[in-house]
Amino acid sequence: MNLFTFSAHFGDENACRTHFKSERDNQGVICKKYGHTEHYWKQDKWSYECKSCRFRTSLKSGTIIQHSKLSFSLVSSDVLDQYNKEGVFGQGDATSFRVKAL
Repeated sequence: MNLFTFSAHFGDENACRTHFKSERDNQGVICKKYGHTEHYWKQDKWSYECKSCRFRTSLKSGTIIQHSKLSFSLVSSDVLDQYNKEGVFGQGDATSFRVKAL
């Protein structure tokens, strides 16, 4: 996937956040306070809330971009660029990159 194709799939910040969230949902979210695994999604806060203890986890928390102040679209395009340079995806689909946990 090149940057043009990426922009067609993820044209704005919201599309990148939504994709990032779906990848995060597939992997599951673990409460950092007590280790619970069931969460609500707080759309207004763009964060998860633990069903048991109400501890909130941001969408970036626990990932390689947790301390980044950059937008999701900028971070996603940078990841795509780096993966394409290293030939990780080749002819494959770069939209399915996994969110790496720390």
